[in-house]
Order: sequence, then C-alpha cells, then structure tokens
Amino acid sequence: MQSSTIAELRSSRKAMLTGMIGNIFEHYDGALFGLLAPLLAPLFFPDDPTTALIKTYAILPLGIIAKPLGAICFGKIGDFWGRKRSLSMSLSGMAISTCLIGFLPTYNSIGYLAPLLLAFLRFFQSFFAAGEVVGGAIFVLEQSKQKEKSFLSSLYDCTNILGILLASVIVTLGYHFEVLETGWRYLFLLGSICGCVGIYLRRSMEEEPSDERPDAKNVLQVLFKYPKELLAIIAVSGLSYTIYSMSTTFMNGFLPLISSISKKEAVGINSYLLLLDLMLLPVAGYISSKYGKEYIMSRSAICLGLVAIPGFALLSTGSLIISSIVRTVFVILGILFAAPFYSWSIEQVPAKSRFLIVALGYALGSQIIGSPSASLSLWLYKVTNVIYAPGFYLLGTTIFAFIAIKAMQRRGVPSKFQAVDA
Repeated sequence: MQSSTIAELRSSRKAMLTGMIGNIFEHYDGALFGLLAPLLAPLFFPDDPTTALIKTYAILPLGIIAKPLGAICFGKIGDFWGRKRSLSMSLSGMAISTCLIGFLPTYNSIGYLAPLLLAFLRFFQSFFAAGEVVGGAIFVLEQSKQKEKSFLSSLYDCTNILGILLASVIVTLGYHFEVLETGWRYLFLLGSICGCVGIYLRRSMEEEPSDERPDAKNVLQVLFKYPKELLAIIAVSGLSYTIYSMSTTFMNGFLPLISSISKKEAVGINSYLLLLDLMLLPVAGYISSKYGKEYIMSRSAICLGLVAIPGFALLSTGSLIISSIVRTVFVILGILFAAPFYSWSIEQVPAKSRFLIVALGYALGSQIIGSPSASLSLWLYKVTNVIYAPGFYLLGTTIFAFIAIKAMQRRGVPSKFQAVDA
C-alpha cells in the first residue's frame, strides 16, 4: 500500500511538471512579444511612435482567428485521442514558430514583408498555443482530488506568472545593460530552447485511459449542446486575460505616452508586480478553496468594476508611485479572480467534451475580449485624449464576467459535474 501511494505521488508530481512546463513557455512567448512591443514597433513599422505601437499591439489580436481554430483542432484531439497527444503536438508547433521569429529580418531589410512575416508567425504561434494553456490545466486537475482543485488551479496559474516574470526580468536586464537593440532575437531563441526541453519531458508523460467518449464527432453538435457553458467561459476568461494585459503589457507602453515615466521604469515596476502576483496566487487559491471559488471571483469582479475608471484617472498625476499603486490594486484583484479560474472552468463541462469547450471558450474570451484590450484601450485614449478612457473597457469586461458567474451559479452548474471528477 505504501509503495502504491509513493508511486501515485510521483505520478502526480510528474503530471504537474509536464503539464506546467508548456504553460510557462507559452506565457513567456506571449509576454515577451508584448514587453518588446515598444522596441519592435520602430523596427517593423515606419510610422510615428504612437501609430507604430498601435500596429504592433494590433498583431496580438490576430489570435482571434488562430486560437479558436487551434482550440477546435487540439480540443478535438484531446477529447478523442488523449490529452498527451494534443499537448505534445501543440508544444512542438510553438517551439518551431518561436524559433523562426528570432530569425526575422526587419523593415529596413525587406520592407513591408517584415511585419507580414511577423504577423504570420505570431498567427501560428497562437494556433499551437491554444491547445497548451487549457490542455495543461485539464491534464493536471483531472488527475487531482476534488478538494485540491482550487489550490492546484492557483498553482497552475503561477506558471502563467513564471513565464511572464521570466520574460519581464530578461527584458528588464536587457534594458539595463542596453543590449536589447541588437540582442532581442536571442530572447525568442531562448524560448524555443525551453520548449524543446518540455517536448523531451512529455515523451515519458503518463495518462490514464478514459472510457468516456465525446458527445459527438461533429464539433458543432458538441458546441450546440453546451452554448451557455461556452459563453460563460468566454466572459470569465476574457476578464482574466484583460486584467493581466492591462496591468502588464498595456501599462508598459501607455505610461511613457502620458507621463515622464520611462519605458525602463515601467518595465522595471512590472517585474516587481509579477513577483507579487506569483507569491499571492497560492494564497488566493487557498482562500478560494475555503470560501468558494464563485464567491471570491464575483466579489473581486465587483471591486474591479468600482476601481476601473478611478484607477486610470489617477494615472494623470504622472507619478511613478501612484501609477505603481494603481497597478498593484489591479494585480491583487486580478489574482483573486484568476486563481480558481481553471478549477471553475472544468466544472462547467463533463470530461468527455471538456477539452474542446474549455479550450475554445478560453481562446475566444482571451482573443475577442482580452488580447485586443491593449490596442483598443490605446485607441480609446488617442481618439478621446482622456486618460481614464481605458477604464471603460475594463469596466465593460468586468460586468460581462460577473453576470456570467452569477448565471452559472444560479443554475447550480459547478456541483453538476463534481461527482464525475471526485
């Protein structure tokens, strides 16, 4: 009995490692592009600084097509042929796409072909990433006990921050030593190497076979069976993605435009905020497991709605301290909302169709609502010349997510499939 318990523990730890390694890699790549956007903008777009930055940020929402397609593809593979096969394929594609970005020529070398190639590779990077983030979470949480899911969800979310923090620290060091102008390519090549390490580890990944089969072979039939669940996951993942985008990617480009805060200072504060995020996520996961994930998520959404516009209005002071406090408040509320997200989302759909619905919902929410937040918020500021205009975008996404959580809670959905996973 003891040897069996030790074997199960080792298997669980291995599942955690193999499930999380790809998530670190995916968030490193996504954060790296966002953090380098102010630097890449003049290299790939021959426009004024603001317009070039808007166009660079606009590449991020290309995933609005790529990620849903990837979610459908890898979601179907994951439900029909297993999580392991889907995760291995997605990580391999990500590693190749990231490596190629590191070899891209700039506008001065090949003209408008440069930004087109950049967008093309980001498209495929997003396509393969769609099967990675949610797939890894599903793989980890499906092999854990019900009472541990909220806490493990927060730990898995920590790998999001580890990837972002890794990118932020490396970019900060690059600014400090003034080597990014010539060395930015190596940061993408480093990401592809990490991806290769993950591929090697996943070769020995174990997965318990499932007797359950998807509801239907036709993807549309599955989607028509769970439309409300899909919409709820879209809303909640959209807000979760927006909070992080606003606090990290967007602020790094926005603050230097509206104040005397430099890019170096903005990115430097970003690293400290991500470290805070990393430390508080397990705490938020514990709180969620104790008081209930829906309760914590809905209350944090209410607080976000209340501080969204006033928080952006305070940025008009141009103070580094005040802007850091505003970002800290957004990050803390985002932690409380995001910590139990993966645990909450997998409880909305039975295991036999879970990968497809959750992956597609996350892809649509992150790309339709979250990913365009930086570009659209910057556009709102440009057309209105009002500093707190981006706060209206955050407020809108908060209201949508709050309604979705409450609607699913009233239907009693979270308890509907818990017995299946216990």
